[in-house]
Amino acid sequence: MKFLVLRAVALASALRLVGRGWGVFTLAVLLGGLALALPAAVGLLALQPVPLAQRAPVAPQATVFIAHAASAAEARDLQTRVQAAPGVAQVTLLSRDAALADLLRRAGQDAALPAPAANPLPDVLIATFAAGTPPATVDATVAALRTLPRVDSVHADTGWYRKLAALGRAAALLGAALAGAGLLLALLTLVGAVRLLTTASAAEIRTLRLLGATDAFIRRPLVYTGVAALALAGGLAALLVAAAAWYAWPILTELAALYGVTLEWQSPPPALVAAALVAAALAGAGLASLAARAGVRSAR
Repeated sequence: MKFLVLRAVALASALRLVGRGWGVFTLAVLLGGLALALPAAVGLLALQPVPLAQRAPVAPQATVFIAHAASAAEARDLQTRVQAAPGVAQVTLLSRDAALADLLRRAGQDAALPAPAANPLPDVLIATFAAGTPPATVDATVAALRTLPRVDSVHADTGWYRKLAALGRAAALLGAALAGAGLLLALLTLVGAVRLLTTASAAEIRTLRLLGATDAFIRRPLVYTGVAALALAGGLAALLVAAAAWYAWPILTELAALYGVTLEWQSPPPALVAAALVAAALAGAGLASLAARAGVRSAR
C-alpha cells in the first residue's frame, strides 16, 4: 500500500509541476516531437522499396566462355565447379547448339545465313551471384574463374554493381546519421526540460528536504514528467509522420507509375514499433532520472 501511495503522490506532484511549467513542458513536447519525427520518417521511407528489392534482386552476372575443344562432360564438370564458387547462387549452361539455334531463329525463316557445318560458337556458363554479395567477393570469384581449366575467357561487368553498393552504403550511413541526430536531439530536449523544471522548483525541493523527504521521493515527479514529455513527443511524431505520408504518398505513387513501378504501402511491423516505444520509454526514464538527480543535487 505504501508503494502505491508514494507513486500516487509523485504522480500528483508531476501534474502540479507540469501545470506550473506548462510552457517549458509544451516546448519540450514540440521540439521532441519534431526531433523524433525525423528518424521515424527516415525509417518509414526506407521500408517502402523493400518489396520491390525482394521481387527483383539486383545481382551481378559473370559469363564464362568454355574452350571450343572442351567436351560435353568437361562442360558439365566446369558447371559444377562454377556453382561451388563463393557467392554464386545459380549457374546456367547454354550449349553451343542451343546458341546457334537461337541465333538462326532470331535471324528469321527467310534469312540467307545457312547453318555452318562446324558450329563456331562456344558453350557458355552464365553465373548469377546471390543478391547482396560483396563486390570484393564478386571480383575475387571472377578472377578465380579465369584460372579454371577449359575456360577460354570470363566477362563480368561489375563496375555498376560496385557503384550501386557504394551508393547503398552511403545512403544507409546518411539515414543512420539523420536518425541518430533526431533521437539525440529529442533526448537532449528531454534533459533540458527536466533541468529547467528542477531549477524552477528549487525552493520546493529545499522545503521537502527540510521536511525529511528522500532524494528518490523528490526525483520521482521529475522523472514522471520527463517520461510523459517523451511519450507525448512520440505521439506527436507519429501524427506528423502520418500527415506527411498522407500528403506525399499520392505524389510518390504517381511518380513511380511514370517509370512503370507500382508502389504498395508498407507499414512497419508491430513488434518493431513496440520495441522502439519500449526502448524510448526506458531511455527517457533513465535520462530523466539522471537529469533530475543532477538538478536535485544543485538545489541543495
